[in-house]
Amino acid sequence: MDVVRSAANIEVSVLSFVFLLQHEPTIKLSKAELELSIWIPLHKLAKHRGFAKFSFGESPAYIVGKTVILGLTFRIVENFFRSFNQLQNDDEGIGEDSSSKKKWEMSLCLAQ
Repeated sequence: MDVVRSAANIEVSVLSFVFLLQHEPTIKLSKAELELSIWIPLHKLAKHRGFAKFSFGESPAYIVGKTVILGLTFRIVENFFRSFNQLQNDDEGIGEDSSSKKKWEMSLCLAQ
């Protein structure tokens, strides 16, 4: 995945990493570093891309229930989906168990 830079502070850049896990691990938040973490299934996230409305206009966002993902985190998720879709195009078998052809359940953990 590509490095994503903050539009508000050019000194902030984020390089994301993706891991394949068998289960959702328990996350212990360090309040000095993280405010929140949430697991969202990818299929659910992909279906909720839209726009968040503000008094100054609109911003592209993922809106799942009360969770609104926008700004730098939105761009990180977009980068992830682009990379994931490219992998699917490169290898039609990705995301499937070859013995059962069952789609993997995938979730994304977002931390703020």
